[in-house]
Amino acid sequence: MLGAAFVAFAGLVPPWQRFELAAVSARGYEVPLVAQIVLALAALVVIGAALGLATRYRRRFGLATLSGSLFMTGWVAASHVERAAGLPVMPHETIAMGPGWYLALAGAVVAALGGVLAVVGDRR
Repeated sequence: MLGAAFVAFAGLVPPWQRFELAAVSARGYEVPLVAQIVLALAALVVIGAALGLATRYRRRFGLATLSGSLFMTGWVAASHVERAAGLPVMPHETIAMGPGWYLALAGAVVAALGGVLAVVGDRR
């Protein structure tokens, strides 16, 4: 849950991408499709983790949280590869990933590890 909360924070507050030539930055919710999918997956992982803590179906929600966090990690990586997709950029523009992207990557890995611990820790 903590890792997915970091991903949500990283998509909303710090800059996700920096455009060097234009000297502007974009937050995660401003980046088309890929980062928005990451934010939606982070919300689903938080909900799944909360339901796992609140109900007696910890293993079931742990597996759902693990699956969602692994997809979220893949989408964070895809946002780095496809960083110029769908954006009208100037010729010779350099797009660098900002601190929000790095925090989202770390949060996605922590969320995946939390999902693994939830599945392994429930010995029923």
